[in-house]
Amino acid sequence: MCVGGLAVPGPDFFTVVRMSAIRGRYSGILCGLGVSLGVTIWGWASFLGARILIKSSGSITTILESMSAFIYLIIGIYTIYSSTNAASIDQDLTSNKVRGSAFFMGLVTNIMNFKGGLFVVFLFSSIIPMRELNSDGGFAFVIFLGMITACWYFTLALVCSHTPVRQKLMANLKYFDLCSGSVFILFALFLISSLYSK
Repeated sequence: MCVGGLAVPGPDFFTVVRMSAIRGRYSGILCGLGVSLGVTIWGWASFLGARILIKSSGSITTILESMSAFIYLIIGIYTIYSSTNAASIDQDLTSNKVRGSAFFMGLVTNIMNFKGGLFVVFLFSSIIPMRELNSDGGFAFVIFLGMITACWYFTLALVCSHTPVRQKLMANLKYFDLCSGSVFILFALFLISSLYSK
């Protein structure tokens, strides 16, 4: 279940693939490590009782979902804009801030994925019962989850930065950006609709 959740294409997936294609292997790996840290943070939040806090306070859930929707909407609009603007792609390729921003982009994309975070929280709480939250099993699960995520995104970055794959992605980057920008916007709209359906 854990590995299946990682492999489903979503914002994390599209961010790592795009980073690997545009900026290369090293940036793709750093982006994947940022995503992995985000998953680990969600795991630690669960370990420390986030599920109790989320269940007891609907306003916290609403605030987090609103922030996530806003950030995803901005990322989606920017990604679609960059697909129509060759100068922004060239800027991505020549940026001096590549390494730090790749890691940060992966981290922010994952942390702002509130629905993905809830998946981690509820996955964790279904595997480690409430009475065992202080056990070594909970600690081991958080470490395991971070390592599995890092391995998945490391592999994805290696594949997508491999020269033939990267050339195909770069040749079709406009369409990939339109697709991934649309996914971000759809995630934002899904979050907004879930806010209004409560």
